[in-house]
Amino acid sequence: MSQIFFIIATQRSGTTALRSCLNSTDNYFGYGEQFYPSVFDGGFYQSYARRISEEQSSILPMNRMSFYNEYLSTLSARSDKEAIGFDIKYTHFDENPNLMRSVAEAGGSAIHLVRENVLETFVSSQVMEHRLSTGAIDKSQVHGRSVPPPVKVELDVAELVSHLRNRQQRIADIQFAIESYFPSWVYLPYEGLFQSIGSTTQLSTDGRRKIEQTVSVPIQGIPQTELAKQIEGGTFEVVSNYDEVSETLRDTEFAHLAK
Repeated sequence: MSQIFFIIATQRSGTTALRSCLNSTDNYFGYGEQFYPSVFDGGFYQSYARRISEEQSSILPMNRMSFYNEYLSTLSARSDKEAIGFDIKYTHFDENPNLMRSVAEAGGSAIHLVRENVLETFVSSQVMEHRLSTGAIDKSQVHGRSVPPPVKVELDVAELVSHLRNRQQRIADIQFAIESYFPSWVYLPYEGLFQSIGSTTQLSTDGRRKIEQTVSVPIQGIPQTELAKQIEGGTFEVVSNYDEVSETLRDTEFAHLAK
């Protein structure tokens, strides 16, 4: 049976790049978002739908989490990898009551992947939404080996500070919950996690060491990915009203993010 771990993060925090790196090794494998609505083919929801058709009471939140643990155990038993991971986003905890407790009870460890620059996280999400809404890319191109055409976005500064504070508080709340439920966990900053080596991007030595210590399984092979960073350059090159954003953040705790 494989050792289970969970990559817990908000969107646009590097989970796909991390999973791609781990999946390039000989003994680690990371599944995508099993709670993402479009993941029906072989994902959690497809299995869950079959269970509901057999037993309608399974639709209750408590029973759903019980089945999720069963689902995890099944995948772990079937896998030929020493360690398998599951991508869980912050929003999944809102959608599924008791999910944090449930995944902790599954006996796995937690990797809390955090993009500490909350401004960059927000800008990245705005860029991706813009590309999708304008048809510049479709959902199948959200992650790829090539960088999509550059775009400019304008941020609404009226709610920017409160939005960034909410993001920061959410990170702290999730971290507190992880520490409360998981006996084995690591807080893993996105910044500095990857390094460019030739045409590929590799998991940093420090990131690799922390994951190995947390999951208790040595990584075999070189964890690397050919996925391209979806935003090249700095935030100031992407945000059309950057000067306004910088001025808005000037006397706040986020001033250093808009330099």
